[in-house]
Amino acid sequence: MIGFYTRAVDCDDAEALQQHYGQVPHPYATCVRHREMIRASRIYFIITCINFIFVVVTTAIFVCIAHNAPHNYYTSPPDPQRPGRRRLFRRWQRTSLQRRSIFGTALGACGHLVFSSAALLSQTFYGEATCELYMWGVIMGFYTWIYALCWRAYRLYFLIRLNSLKTRYASRHGGEQPRPCSETDRQHKWLMRNVDCRAIRVARPLAMYMMFFVIIVIVCVLFETKRLTCEDRWGVCILLSFVGFFIFIVAPSLMWRLKGYNDAHGIRNEILIDVVAGVIFSILTLVWYLKLNRPRPRFGPHYRYFAPRTWLVFFTTTAHLTSVVWPIWQLIPEWRKSRHDSEVPASAVASADESDADTGLQQTPETLERLLRDPVAAGSLVRLAVQDFSSENVLAYKEYLRLVDCLQTQKYGRVIKRFSQRFHSSATTLVGEANSEEKNDDLLRLPIESPRLLDDFTNFYDTYIRQGAPLQVNISYKARSELDSFFKRRLSHSYDEGETVTDLITPWSHKPAPLLPVHTSRTTRLSWGSETLFPRYPSSTPEPQLTLAKFEPARNELFWNIFASVFAKYIRSHQ
Repeated sequence: MIGFYTRAVDCDDAEALQQHYGQVPHPYATCVRHREMIRASRIYFIITCINFIFVVVTTAIFVCIAHNAPHNYYTSPPDPQRPGRRRLFRRWQRTSLQRRSIFGTALGACGHLVFSSAALLSQTFYGEATCELYMWGVIMGFYTWIYALCWRAYRLYFLIRLNSLKTRYASRHGGEQPRPCSETDRQHKWLMRNVDCRAIRVARPLAMYMMFFVIIVIVCVLFETKRLTCEDRWGVCILLSFVGFFIFIVAPSLMWRLKGYNDAHGIRNEILIDVVAGVIFSILTLVWYLKLNRPRPRFGPHYRYFAPRTWLVFFTTTAHLTSVVWPIWQLIPEWRKSRHDSEVPASAVASADESDADTGLQQTPETLERLLRDPVAAGSLVRLAVQDFSSENVLAYKEYLRLVDCLQTQKYGRVIKRFSQRFHSSATTLVGEANSEEKNDDLLRLPIESPRLLDDFTNFYDTYIRQGAPLQVNISYKARSELDSFFKRRLSHSYDEGETVTDLITPWSHKPAPLLPVHTSRTTRLSWGSETLFPRYPSSTPEPQLTLAKFEPARNELFWNIFASVFAKYIRSHQ
């Protein structure tokens, strides 16, 4: 067996030539051909080692950065001395890795590693083991990569569609109730069935991957058992079937399905680049196998030892560069900038950010709140949030601002106070107009007494805040805990007062949700099938009072999530 480990014979040495090739016809030509094969095997072995190290290192870096990134953008408000747009956009870039499918990306990288290593390693030696390596390594690796690509495309389609339907069915426009949804509405049923994103969790795609993997293994094992020996032609036929499946089914399906489903993280562009590159290299592979894969003297040894499957290695390597290496490469300016910022005075960084702000919108809390109150700008932020897979954040904050304005209108007859957020602080104030007599009122701590507003704020909590809410926003447990404890106490107080309990039906749902209470000022609704009247007991504690201050921890995190993600991208696009 000839391989990269074989010692090449000096073809000009007559004694060595006679010793090794004395029993074969044309010993000199055979010796020259074997030397070329050994040289090609060593080149392929070096490429295999470099490729293995490159894929393992880059994939490990990607997984570590994406896994260690926070689950939401809110880690702490920006530094007061360095609040510029560039820093926040770099933070968004880092957390953007987590918005990608870590499972899909890692699975694709593993498929590329197995396929490319097997395809290259099968050309480092020539013997019986080459067929087995070609059969199992190349076929299984290429199948894994194709499955990962399809899964990433489906996940992108799922998240964009889910967030689009959230804005359609759950948002309130101008304080109006959401549009009613019929039980026969297919899109509404799809939203209700997939709002928990259970369909794209790791368990389901992994189970499907293993199912198809086992089917392919069984087919290959049965064929080898029948033939008793491994045949290269059988492996070539399977590989070419995968190539044809990709060209005629996978590529057109992905191009059609992802049309109009753009995202803010570049996932669709990466998939489309992979599809275009895949079609080109797959056609080259077919041409090489069917027409040009015959040694011809005039093409020289380089053509003779270039296997057609090497084109597919170029294909999966291109996909690895776009899905793993390029997102990491985009973070390099952040690391360089962070090292530079640690060595220069904070005033110099702030002045540089201010000079950038002069060329466009300023990334300040006041600007964000002003945009959220502007219908046109708020619509742009919602569309950008859909592409960021976080539409519920912008919808929730818009709804909260509307409720706060309704509270002010009811108390003062007009809106006189705006939120004044501070950088690097959770402190928030409602600043009134200079000539307002009520500017010294602490609106955050005034109890909300209107039954209608109480119902609206309670519905806001049940829709966006509580654990398991239909449109639960991405905030920490600490920010949610105060509201959870308040509504739990209020629910207990309602039981003591003997209030009516009925089924829970959210404003945008057509069926009850199991054991999820909705707390209102008049009734406490649960998912039990019949009305239950609790006996009246004298309440030993006064009824808890709802204030805006109880919403502040959740509102504060929600604000900075939008500020450092969607708003950062919005500012970047308007430079």
